[in-house]
Amino acid sequence: MSPSLPHESQQAAVDSPVSPQSSSGLFPPYYPERTTSLPPSDTSSTGQRSQSQASNKTSSQVYTQEAIGAVAGDSTPKRKSLWQKFTYFFLVVLSRGWCIEYISCVISVAAYVSIVLVLNRYDQKAMPSWPMGITLNTLLAFLTAVSQTCFVQPVVQGLSQMKWNWFASKSRPLADFESFDNASRGAWGSILLVFSTKGRLSVLLAAVILVTSAVTSTITQAALSQDTRYTPGTGNATTERLTTDYGLQMGTINEAMAIMMNAMYTSANSTYEFDTPLCSSGNCDWPTFGSLAVCSQTNDITDQLRTLTGEAQCCWQNSTANKLEPWNWGPATCQNCTYSGLPNGFYLDYFASGNMANTSNIWLSAEGNGSAWSNVYSFTNETFGPNALNAVQVVYLDSTDESYYNISIGLPNSTVLLNHSRAAETLFYLCAQTYDVSTTNGSATTTVNATLHSINDTQAVTVTDGSHYNIDTFHTFILDGQNYSYYTVDWNLGQMLSSFTSGFYNYDVTGDGLDVMTPFSYAVGNTLYHTVDVSTSSATTDGLMRQALASMVDNMAKGLTNWLRSKGTAAEGQANTLEIFVVVKWDFLIFLGVQVLLSAVFLVWIVADSRIRKTRILKESALATLLAIPGSDREYLEGLLSATEEGEMGAERREDIEQNSRAKLIKDTITGQWSLKVVDQKV
Repeated sequence: MSPSLPHESQQAAVDSPVSPQSSSGLFPPYYPERTTSLPPSDTSSTGQRSQSQASNKTSSQVYTQEAIGAVAGDSTPKRKSLWQKFTYFFLVVLSRGWCIEYISCVISVAAYVSIVLVLNRYDQKAMPSWPMGITLNTLLAFLTAVSQTCFVQPVVQGLSQMKWNWFASKSRPLADFESFDNASRGAWGSILLVFSTKGRLSVLLAAVILVTSAVTSTITQAALSQDTRYTPGTGNATTERLTTDYGLQMGTINEAMAIMMNAMYTSANSTYEFDTPLCSSGNCDWPTFGSLAVCSQTNDITDQLRTLTGEAQCCWQNSTANKLEPWNWGPATCQNCTYSGLPNGFYLDYFASGNMANTSNIWLSAEGNGSAWSNVYSFTNETFGPNALNAVQVVYLDSTDESYYNISIGLPNSTVLLNHSRAAETLFYLCAQTYDVSTTNGSATTTVNATLHSINDTQAVTVTDGSHYNIDTFHTFILDGQNYSYYTVDWNLGQMLSSFTSGFYNYDVTGDGLDVMTPFSYAVGNTLYHTVDVSTSSATTDGLMRQALASMVDNMAKGLTNWLRSKGTAAEGQANTLEIFVVVKWDFLIFLGVQVLLSAVFLVWIVADSRIRKTRILKESALATLLAIPGSDREYLEGLLSATEEGEMGAERREDIEQNSRAKLIKDTITGQWSLKVVDQKV
């Protein structure tokens, strides 16, 4: 059994000498040197501690009298300098209560509010440029560090004060004193304290704040990011548009033919682009604008094909030998020639000629040519009459092996060849289009926004030709409130197309077939029979061939549009520059805000708890910790600790002493001194 301890109420009076209160107000101002030796076995520990108490009383009184005498002997008080007053105020006066903690909370809140205000100021705006290379990230890191440091300070001091409050409520194991001390020094200690206090809510709150403070800077920095965008800058941004052909010089029509030829030889699998606008910065945009343009539509008219029989005789060799060698020829077999053709008389002469496609056109924009519409099968005069330019018709063979075999050997099987014949009709016409144009990193994009296919109005206009005045008609498209008018360009473009879009395509592209081919018919044949994924032996190629042909004539129309626009006026745009701007992810700032709030709540909690328990504000005072246990109790505990063995057994013994020695913070009723007295010992 361990010896009992005389911790009755009268001992408090014995342990507290009648002397002036110490500067900390906690304990007598002086204690004798510690004794590290165990008391003799024939002397009780209680007697030893009583003698020590008497010794403490005498020593304290002597020390106090000497101190008072020393002060009284200095009859000439020194005036404190301004620096001494300043340091005394900040190091002594402020540290006595909770002033520093209150100030820390205010600074923490101010830093957090500053972060919100600064980020709100620059959110979605250009990244600021400050002197000395300071960036917005640097400022954010600084304010975060200030806020983090200041919200941790009240928590650390609150844990230190909680240590005294913990022992003021009732007796606690002395090991808790060390646990609280470690908790105020770092996150790991606070986690261990949660288990030591069995999940006390105030301790848990402090642990959460200290542990999460390790990632405060990382999470807060994630709130700031950046992106790029284009903003108005300086430079040229122009493109072309044609709103009227009045004054257009038709002597440059040959330029249109050259552009059209370049467009029609563009692969059907590729896109022929509109002319590139001028953009000095490489990044420009334009408001939506419009222009006169050339459009095209292509329809299938295979259902209009007929087998036509002519008066001419077509002959062939019946010999199975090589027909290309004359010595194999024998008597010829002849009959009236048959063709695949349209009701208007346009046909494909496939017998023995090697022709696989034939192209023709109908000039629709010529004056007094209204009857020409009777030869057009998929478009009407009522819809496109005023603005139609030319209708191009193509009769061609599909690309299956059977059709090529028949055409190459010249068999007069008209039924088989009619089954492999196809026909398409394309209409070129004037139209009005609006465009959305932009340039990004030097790459231009032009998108057709809207297209008007029919004119809205006609107006009489007086045109001067030298000294002569002629009455002509303005045909007007009204698109998005803008007028686009023409009176003569339709005739010129129609005439050019009429003389250009005709001719055969022959499979012999290196020999005699060149005699019957034109640039246009060669482009048609190349599109139909030499486009990747189109000219294959498959029943599904019908639609692909027609689509390839439509793509080719669309490219031609786009080329003519480029020529028209190049003869117009400039459409001004805006040159842009690349700008880095700030993007704030506000959700990431909630984390710091919650930490600041919890720190303030914890401080209020500890201040209120200290006032309720009427505990003196000691916090992490080193002197208070050093003199917490009275000398008699220290001597007794040191005696127990010095008796422990070295090694694991000794460590376990010391741990038992810490856990089983219970203490309580007690205020002396006479002197008002506080001391941490050992009230229970089960070791």
